[in-house]
Amino acid sequence: LAVWVDAKSWRIITCFTLWGSTMLLAWGIEIIVALKLSQAKASAHKSLFFTQRHWMLAELCFPLFLSMAFYSRSVFGLPFMVAGLWKLGCPETSSYFVAAHLRNGPDGPISMLQAFGNFLFGIGTVFHHSFVALFIISLVAGAFSVEADPDSLMAITVPLIYQHWAVNLKTVHYAVYVGVLLVLEIWWEFEVFAALPHFRFWHEQRGAWGMLVGHWCYWLGGGLLLLSKRIARVDAAAPSRRRRTTMVRMTEMMQLGRKSLSGLPSESRTSLAVPGSFPTASV
Repeated sequence: LAVWVDAKSWRIITCFTLWGSTMLLAWGIEIIVALKLSQAKASAHKSLFFTQRHWMLAELCFPLFLSMAFYSRSVFGLPFMVAGLWKLGCPETSSYFVAAHLRNGPDGPISMLQAFGNFLFGIGTVFHHSFVALFIISLVAGAFSVEADPDSLMAITVPLIYQHWAVNLKTVHYAVYVGVLLVLEIWWEFEVFAALPHFRFWHEQRGAWGMLVGHWCYWLGGGLLLLSKRIARVDAAAPSRRRRTTMVRMTEMMQLGRKSLSGLPSESRTSLAVPGSFPTASV
């Protein structure tokens, strides 16, 4: 094969060989762990969701592990890439799809909007993890365009790493977390669109677009979850609001009744106040 393939094509073959092996390991671990956890407990949908401490540990490891994978440009950084992206073996993607399919999360039943949001999270994670891995492996194998300077491509990775710094703000202040994440997302997308014209290989272009689609799925899914929570709060407040409206209307009717009675002659008010009594005609 090496006799018939030039050096550039051979680097592309090496890239896809490494990428295929990485996908086999990463998604294989995801499926095996998900199946093992679902068989271990009767509540399959709950057993796939790890505790908050598991997720915090995985998120804390993510920036360093991805930095090692990005900046080492070595096959020895790929195990750290798998550990970081696939959350130390936590079946993140499977939990999204299971929650969407069963319409059941760790806290109980979820709405259709929440289920669709989880489905988008799952699709986004598949795109994001797979194409981030392809991007890193193309740097490792040297399978990138001549116009694309590998050092300048590192600018794409910086906002991504900062985003995973900001993930830990979620437990501190949610509004600040969303704001910081949005600013970093805009920065990252500017970097990706600026680099796209320099990509000449098929896998570079598809990899960049795959990462973009993954991020758009995340934002759309997050918007649906926030909308679902807003609708749930409005529905929860509706009964008390109806009760308050009824009380206000009853008070207004009573006040209106008093005003109408005050405009009648005294005899009419007496007859209305005492049931069965009628005003007597004077002789």
